[in-house]
Amino acid sequence: MLRFVSTASFVRWSCLIAMFACSNARAQEALPKVEPVTIGPFADEIVWPVSGSTKPDATYTSTFGPRQLSIDGYRHDFNRGIEVVCTEGTPIHAVADGEVRIAGKNDSYQRPLVQLRHKKADSKEYYYTNYMNMGEASVSVGQMVSKGDVLGKSGRSPRNFELFRFEVRDGGSPQRFCIHPLGMLPYVDSGPPKIMVDSVAVVRDNMTVAVTTTVPGDEMDLLRVDVVMLDAGQEVAKRSYDLNEWNRAFTPAKDGTKILDQQLVNHVSAEPGRFQRGQSNYELTLVFDDFPVVKNKAKLVIQATATDARGNVSQPAERKNIR
Repeated sequence: MLRFVSTASFVRWSCLIAMFACSNARAQEALPKVEPVTIGPFADEIVWPVSGSTKPDATYTSTFGPRQLSIDGYRHDFNRGIEVVCTEGTPIHAVADGEVRIAGKNDSYQRPLVQLRHKKADSKEYYYTNYMNMGEASVSVGQMVSKGDVLGKSGRSPRNFELFRFEVRDGGSPQRFCIHPLGMLPYVDSGPPKIMVDSVAVVRDNMTVAVTTTVPGDEMDLLRVDVVMLDAGQEVAKRSYDLNEWNRAFTPAKDGTKILDQQLVNHVSAEPGRFQRGQSNYELTLVFDDFPVVKNKAKLVIQATATDARGNVSQPAERKNIR
């Protein structure tokens, strides 16, 4: 079910955003420009790391993008992979043919992992897959593995949960190259996301637009949200929030997690709903705080769409009669 944002709630959001916008003005100006991210192509047939087949792994507990981190007081966190609850000692499989680059403990990671490098189809470029929170690795660095081969067994997370983590990094091995794994993994897609325009308001010298989008909880494949301002049918401004682009732009080499672990980044405030395994929907509210103010709002229309990892685009949601 889509969540409607009350007037009181939106006023609180607007005040919070205005405060953050003022206090973080210099930081916002220093952020890099968001550029389009091209991913793939990948192999035609990819398998899941736990099942070792095209059947999706057991319901995962979190997906790529913003979340409320329940194990840390529900603080805001940007997740760069997917996590699957599985019994310690579960065999973990290579999702595609590749070369082992890391096997076991590594100074850059808290827990043992296996990292594979894969050659892209019809290309000289590579992508990487990380199999994290491993208990043990049964492969060695430099070894060539085939799709479905067992890489080792799952272990526990840094907080001692039986939790396997999987990441995909396209174009390079650093964290900034992480992309939504569902852009590669096979799954049964139930259709495009749903989206609604919650509120539009003038805050200081800008217009603020809040939208909420939902996807099924057993898919969690949201990738992108676009919001367009139309004045008498003509586009005045457009703002976008793309998970792959956001990670690429705002994950620097040093202290990479810190920027996106803030709720407000580059004039977009992300409010993910709380999510538990088995929940029917995953929900994300985005508040864009830098649309231009249009004096004559009689012909003003705000239009929003959401796109999933398969490229399915939602029906446009509109907001008219803006005061």
